Amino acid sequence: MTKHNIVNIHSQIVDINDMSEFNSAYEDYMDGVTHLPAQLLWQAASIIPDGGDDSDTVRCSMSMIATNTKKDSVDTARVQ
Repeated sequence: MTKHNIVNIHSQIVDINDMSEFNSAYEDYMDGVTHLPAQLLWQAASIIPDGGDDSDTVRCSMSMIATNTKKDSVDTARVQ
């Protein structure tokens, strides 16, 4: 399967101030996908405990559901 098969994404970020950077990376990755998946994004209190060194801190965690079932086309609410 490919990114075109993703139907649902749950994303957690450590700092909600990183949402703009996250959205930019997400939009770059999803470029070319005609049926965007449902997505939830929230700030997590902690994803993986920090050992005190920012270089090893997990900043984002994502889980995805994908299917190879044909998707039906519907009108979109997404601004083009």
